[in-house]
Amino acid sequence: MQFELFVAARYLKAKRRQAVIGIITVIISIYYYFKVMVPMYMWERLRELQIFRPDPAVWLGGGIIFLLLFWLGVYPTPLLSMIGRIATLFMQ
Repeated sequence: MQFELFVAARYLKAKRRQAVIGIITVIISIYYYFKVMVPMYMWERLRELQIFRPDPAVWLGGGIIFLLLFWLGVYPTPLLSMIGRIATLFMQ
């Protein structure tokens, strides 16, 4: 009976320690979150915003990368088989 109480007390103490560490990490993350949010929304704008207009080459490159990533997400078998063949070459 005493051993079970000892184990339960140790378990609760460990859980309490985890809860305290979790609360501390949440407080730290809120601090860093507000460190970004306060300048974004509460400071007056110091200069006029400049609108970025990318070149057509940037749009073309981004579109090609998007299509390749979409294709690899839908149909990854050719890439995975190629990686497997290369891995077997290095393992020999």
